[in-house]
Amino acid sequence: MKYTLTKDLESIVNKTSPHGNNWYHEVNRKSKTLLICAGDSWTWGDSLDPDTRTQQIYGALISQDLNCDFINIGLPGESNLIVKDYLSKVKNALKKKYKKIHVIFTLTESTCDLVSVYDYCENTYNFIKGNSWTPFDKLESNNYNLLEKEFPDSHILDTIRLHLALSNCNTIESTLKIIEDLTVSAIKDIFPNTIFGRNFTSWSTLSHATAKLTWTEVIAIKGKLSSPPVELYFATHDMGAKRIIDYNEKFNRIPDFKENILVHLEHTTELIDWLVDSPHNSNKGSKHPLEDAHKWWADYLQTYIQ
Repeated sequence: MKYTLTKDLESIVNKTSPHGNNWYHEVNRKSKTLLICAGDSWTWGDSLDPDTRTQQIYGALISQDLNCDFINIGLPGESNLIVKDYLSKVKNALKKKYKKIHVIFTLTESTCDLVSVYDYCENTYNFIKGNSWTPFDKLESNNYNLLEKEFPDSHILDTIRLHLALSNCNTIESTLKIIEDLTVSAIKDIFPNTIFGRNFTSWSTLSHATAKLTWTEVIAIKGKLSSPPVELYFATHDMGAKRIIDYNEKFNRIPDFKENILVHLEHTTELIDWLVDSPHNSNKGSKHPLEDAHKWWADYLQTYIQ
């Protein structure tokens, strides 16, 4: 399929996703306004009817109401900074200048980006570094300019920036706050007026949020359900929580870690129970939102579009 809104993106495949190059979807209405929605599997529309998924996702519903061009960037299982990389690719590949571009970024759990810090950052840096470069374990913020010059707008750049920023964080809360701060800043560098929402996890800094309610909170209100847990940092035990556990095992930066994480894991269990009971979420996998939940999220987000 040849894309009409962007150029040279057809060959870009997300190799870690079972959906491959379906991370990208577009609707060309020949409008002077463009809507871009970016996020993980919830934004992609996992668990929706495969035959009508691209018409049911929240971005499609908003773009239909606005009668504008539409691009959906959905990367199941990926981190926020990885999704940000694809957002940057799309911006650089746009074929025409729009009078107005609306960007909605629905964030997943912040701990997803810790995988790159403990499992990718050091090995990649050692692979690309020149002979005169500072050893990885001696890196400081003043080494960052060289990396920025050599590898602008790269994932390794974001990851090293995150690695350095986290070096002085000694609590779970401060770790997640730094990840969120850096993520929001990196996305704003691409589109300064991005509308930010979250699937299910809590904001570390509420001022970052455009949409103050999470998607699960909107589902609870519209579906007349009990409220999901409000202080939630990990939505899953095997992905969200495990990533910060693995991170701390490698760097040992957070003292009394086991005692501190137990409270958060209780909230994770509460959310999983809530999602299982929700008739508006799939009973499979990551309990993705179903058709009515996409409609409610679309209606809620549309109130923030100027």
